[in-house]
Amino acid sequence: PDSPGYPQDYGYSSAPCFLTSHATNLVVPWTAAYQMRFTPEMYDGYENALDDNYYFPDPMNSILVPDLSAPLLQSYRDTVCRMQYQLADIARLPGIFHHSLLTQNVARDGAILLATIHSEGGQSALVRPGHAKNRYDELEQAFKGSQGHYRDVHAMAALHIISAFLFDGGQGNWAYWMDIAYIYCHSVLDDKARFLDRRDALLNCSEDENFIIKTVFWFDVLASVTTMKPPHFRDVINEIYDPELKSGIHDPDDDYNSDKLSMMTIMGCENRILWALSEISALAFWKTEQSQKGRLNFTHLVHKADSLERLLESSSQQQGNSDSYSQPEEEARHFASEVFRTAAIVYLRTVVSNDFRHVEDIKSAVKECVKTFMSFREHRTDVRHIVVRSTVFAVYLCGCFTDVPADLKALKDYLQEEGLMGNCRAAMELMNEVRASRKPAEPVRWREALHDAKMLLV
Repeated sequence: PDSPGYPQDYGYSSAPCFLTSHATNLVVPWTAAYQMRFTPEMYDGYENALDDNYYFPDPMNSILVPDLSAPLLQSYRDTVCRMQYQLADIARLPGIFHHSLLTQNVARDGAILLATIHSEGGQSALVRPGHAKNRYDELEQAFKGSQGHYRDVHAMAALHIISAFLFDGGQGNWAYWMDIAYIYCHSVLDDKARFLDRRDALLNCSEDENFIIKTVFWFDVLASVTTMKPPHFRDVINEIYDPELKSGIHDPDDDYNSDKLSMMTIMGCENRILWALSEISALAFWKTEQSQKGRLNFTHLVHKADSLERLLESSSQQQGNSDSYSQPEEEARHFASEVFRTAAIVYLRTVVSNDFRHVEDIKSAVKECVKTFMSFREHRTDVRHIVVRSTVFAVYLCGCFTDVPADLKALKDYLQEEGLMGNCRAAMELMNEVRASRKPAEPVRWREALHDAKMLLV
């Protein structure tokens, strides 16, 4: 039966409507497919949380006053959460976040910080004086008292804060928060008292732990493009996602594509593509290191690159028509995965061919990736927005290399459609800087530009 004061299923109107950010003019479609459903149990105690006289136990010395933060918390639940994880399974997000949002803790404060960035329109809100910077500084101080002992709320807070950097343009000290997330993930993945190995850990950990770890994997792999180093979790990703790895304990054919291991329902990327991107970053680092030492084995480089490209040459799952998907993010995942696949080939070929844009292999790969973007250009608006905002890395990469004016215009139009919020604008500005510095007989310094700007393209 319904609890007093709570509907049986707390949701939003099923009537189609649109949410417009006044700061960015970005129109976010919100239909019945987007209903965020919080059960009465999830709201147990929330009515009191909105009472000005209610006292929150404060074991983490959390810093935000509940009655002042309530509207921002509601904004996070209603809108920001979906913008943060656009390709994630909408039905699961409330269950993943509700515990950390109901009680006062650093994860809740991180969500409120993210909602603050959204309300202020992003673009350097974390560095200019104001509410967002004050909240960030206070969170940073709160974490310094943790002395390296991190729990799930700390990891969730770290992800919120990394997302705050992304909402704010993608630049800043996001690497500090990545390190915190790494420490927490290791505490779960390497817990021999609970799990046989890391694959077993990801298969059998809680849903919250699973979500955090897979999100960190994805952030880690794309961050490696910027850091110009192998991903922190490269060995773990190899252990779990290497398509050719055969284990004496697990049969990869049985669980390789299981929901608990799948990256599709988190970030819209097939497992093999995540693994390939990780290996490409590692290969790029190895090549640079070997070249500096004067002992680059080009035969080994080509052999490794060929094996990766063979893995990437087949298209993603067969694309259905729009009517076959119940939610826009389902369709968007398949478009996004194909973008990541074709972008991974571009990335790989730039590594092999030293970033020279006139190399035919690079030109053809860029053209193929742009073609993938063009395949949903006339598609429904909500799907297009989700895909573009989730694949900024690919837009930036192709935009730095293409010499086709129509393709460059299409890529820029995609980024401009997304307004000021997020890292789309910053990515386009950096892309323009890279293009302005290009010279016919010199490499395109696209990764160096990301590294110098400390820009994360997730």
